[in-house]
Parts: sequence; structure tokens; C-alpha cells
Amino acid sequence: MNKIVIIFLVGVISFMMGCKSDGYSVDVFIENNERAAVKIVSLGVDGQEEILASGEAVDGSFHFSGHVDSPRICFVTISGVTGRVPLILENECYRVTIHSKEVVDSQNFTIEGGRLQAIRNELRDGEKVTHHVRDSLVELYQQSRAVMDVIEMSVIRKKLDTLSEQYNAHVLECIRANNDNLVGVSFVYERLRQLPYKQLKARYELLTEAMQNTPEGKVASQRLAWLGSMQPGNQFLDFRLPSVSGDTITLSELKGKVKLIDFWASWCGPCRSENLNLLRIYENYKDKGCVIVSISMDTDRKAWEEAINEDKLPWLQLSDLKGIGKGVARQYNIQAIPQTYILDAENKVIAVGLRGKALEETIDKAMQ
Repeated sequence: MNKIVIIFLVGVISFMMGCKSDGYSVDVFIENNERAAVKIVSLGVDGQEEILASGEAVDGSFHFSGHVDSPRICFVTISGVTGRVPLILENECYRVTIHSKEVVDSQNFTIEGGRLQAIRNELRDGEKVTHHVRDSLVELYQQSRAVMDVIEMSVIRKKLDTLSEQYNAHVLECIRANNDNLVGVSFVYERLRQLPYKQLKARYELLTEAMQNTPEGKVASQRLAWLGSMQPGNQFLDFRLPSVSGDTITLSELKGKVKLIDFWASWCGPCRSENLNLLRIYENYKDKGCVIVSISMDTDRKAWEEAINEDKLPWLQLSDLKGIGKGVARQYNIQAIPQTYILDAENKVIAVGLRGKALEETIDKAMQ
């Protein structure tokens, strides 16, 4: 009997023996991992993250137990593993198995045990199908981008958009069916920082008042208020970023009757196509008080500079070169590009997310 099988059997025995009726028992099994620091964390009533348990996994396995007064949304974190595993913790028995060094995708871990967790698992199975289709489309998109097949890239992007719409509709149904328990809250909180304003608002508003008043619900409410400040009529958050020429630029220092903030990247086919439209807008309105600022989601400075030169972009180019999910992208919750914001002279938001003809028409109207 090999070592992996022995570890597995030990984990199963621990899982079966360690369960108590008045508390919880969690066994973590990390495939192909000798040692790792393991923690289970959750939000406290004050909204601050607290550690419920921690220790070191030996031979890839770790056991801990305790008691919770009511169900809690928790996350299992493991050193050397990217991401964290969401767990709805009740006074029941659980077995968490990690299949990969990356657990951002739910396909890379399994959770057994728990009444509410079983509901979440069933719903997550549907997510796995969606993720598989998404990954296949992304791979095709990357292949098309490698040969700059703009037409095929556009077709695949539309398929991805449709898939996203279908998935979001499915999530709303899941929340509606579980709006009075932590399964519903989990759909709001687990990807809180990745959700754009409209999606977060639609999910949050389906929760009952009791669920909105959980620690996770309160944090979601704060996040919703912050994102709401980026919607039309509100003040756009200031930024301070390096330009491609090395200067440091602050939004509040820029003067213009209308300001167009464009988030893009050299590797983004739709962004590169939209640059043609921005060039036309620049030529038509540069002498009338319109200022364009492009903020790149690139991490490769050379690729960024080459794209600027290839597309012949004469306006202000900024980037912290940290990519999507970090730095300025995280500050403004940029999850997809191109993304645009039209601002007035006082940096109040006029419109969000416009492209093509609609973008130019809105700028023209704002200039009058």
C-alpha cells in the first residue's frame, strides 16, 4: 500500500472518528503535499477577519475541531496554495480535499459534509460545467489573439458574454432560493471584490434583512456603497499613476471640460480595435476641451509601449504595470476591458462602460 493511500485512509478514519454532535470537525487532505501551514478564517461580528483554527499539516493531512454558535462562512487557507477554499461551517463533520496548487477554481477542491455546504456543493457542480466551457473559450480566444484574428476574437468574446449572462442569471436564482441562509450570502461574499456594481447590487438585494446583517452582509453593503460612488452622478475616485514617459499624474490635476478615462491593455483585442474609435474622438475634440487618459492593465512594459506606438496613441498613457486584480485595477474594480468612464470638469461621472458610437455621442453631448 503506497503512502498516498495510507494518508487517505488515516484521513477517512479521522473524519469518521473526530465528529462530535455538539461541535464541528474538519479534516483537510492536501494531495501530494508533505507539510503546509493550514488556517481556517472567518469574519467576526466586528467585520474583522479572525482565525478559528491553525496548525501544520503533516504528510498532507490536518485535523481540527471546535464549536460554532451558528453557521459561519469560513475560508481554508494553505501555505503554498494559491487562493482559499470557501466553507460553510456548522457543527458537523467535514473533509476538505485539495487537488491542486491553485484553488481559485472550484474544480480544484472538494468538500464533504455539512447541511448547508451540501446545498452549496450541488450548486457549485453547475458552476464547474460553466467554468469548463469558459476555459475552452478562453483557450480559443488566446489562440486567435496569437494570430491577431480579430473577427474570431469578436465571435468568441460574444460567446463569453452570453455565457456570463447565463451564469449570472443562474446565480440570482440560487440566491433567491437560499436568500435566508448562508448559501445565499456565499454567492455575494465569496467573490465580493470581483463583482461589478450592478451584479453585486442585484445579488445583495435578494438577501433577507437578517442575511444582510451578517458580518459578510455588512461588508458587502460597504463594498456596494463604495462601488456606487463610481456610478453616474458621483465623484470619480482620484488616482496617482506613472505615465509612460515617467511622470506622475494625478487625475485632480488634469484640466478639461470632459475627461475620458479608458482602461485597456496591449493584449486585449477589443481594446486595440476600440483605439481606432478613440483616435477619431481625440482628433475631433482635443481642441474643444476633451482630455483622454488611457490606463493600461499590462504587466509587461515593453508590450505596453509597443502597443502605444503601433496604434499611434498621442494622448496620456498611464499604468502601474500590476495587471488586472491588483493596484489601480483593484482600486477601480476593473474586471473586464475595455472599460470607460466619462467625467465632467469636476470629475463627476457622466457615463460608464460606453464604446463605439455611443461613446462619441455622449462625449459630444457633454461638450455642448
